[in-house]
This record gives sequence, structure tokens and C-alpha cells, in this order.
Amino acid sequence: MKGRGHFVPFKERGRAHGHEETHRLNKTLLDFGIDRRKQCPVNALLTDTLILANTGKKPLRVRLYYPYRSHKFSLLFNKKEKAIVVEMVVKLTTVIDQPVYIEVEDIGHTLLNIKLESELSTLFDYEEIAVQGPAIGIGGFGRVFKGTWRGGEVAVKVLKDQNPSEPQEPQR
Repeated sequence: MKGRGHFVPFKERGRAHGHEETHRLNKTLLDFGIDRRKQCPVNALLTDTLILANTGKKPLRVRLYYPYRSHKFSLLFNKKEKAIVVEMVVKLTTVIDQPVYIEVEDIGHTLLNIKLESELSTLFDYEEIAVQGPAIGIGGFGRVFKGTWRGGEVAVKVLKDQNPSEPQEPQR
């Protein structure tokens, strides 16, 4: 991090009992050093650093709320002395817009956002594929449907389940 950075105050529950500004966060967006116009690599370790500045006299108790299980990415927050190192691995081609809720006990909260788009890979986020209409073809391994992905027309093959004899309709 260059210099001291810009620190964002938390949204406080109220200023009762003489609350002063006792903490600030150095950013509101985790970008992992990737320009918004560029795509992040798939299956590569991305790191970013959060600094929660405590300007008060009492220790702060901080809780982070974020998805610990996702088919799109893995995310880990590691406390390192006065900073929090954020490690992320994007697992497939996807667009990520994920809030992280940060709460300082008895004081307040704020939201931190992760916004990334990954490079193209052979693994796609099934949530971005919209399957349309009835099957347009049937083969030995399954059915083929018309679909869309990021505004483009695609063919979606839904493989037969190995146990039943009938191919299954795509799940929406």
C-alpha cells in the first residue's frame, strides 16, 4: 500500500455516550490490484490487504461475514499484525459481485465489496447460462438445449444421469 491511503469511517449505531471515531477502514472495494477494465486469472492466488486503523484506546473486536463456501471462488481472511491479508482464488469463468460485512463489536458496521470478472477458461459458472425451451437434440450422452451466456447464443448439453435410463431436464 502506498502512503497512508484514504480511510473510510464505519457507520456507527449512534454517538451516545460520547462515541468518538475510533476506527477506519482503508478501502471499500477489494480489487486485488486488478484494474476494473481487466479480467482476473482463473485458478491463481489473488491477494489484497485491508487495514483497520484503531485510533481508540480499547482493543477492537471485529467480525467478518462472507461466504466461506462457493463454487465460484475460495476466500480467506488472515490477520497479519496490523493488517488483514485477503486471499482469493477464482475457480471458473464468472463475474463476482460479493459483499463482505464487517462489524466492530458495540460500535458499528460497514460493507466491503469484491467486484471482479475472470478470464475465459474451460470452466463456466452455470448460474450465468440460461437454458431455453425444449431439447433441440438428443444423443447417446444426453440432450442438447438452446441457451444464452453473456448475451450470446450457446448450445447446452445436459448429460444423462448414470443411474436412470431417461435423460433429465436441465435444472433452472
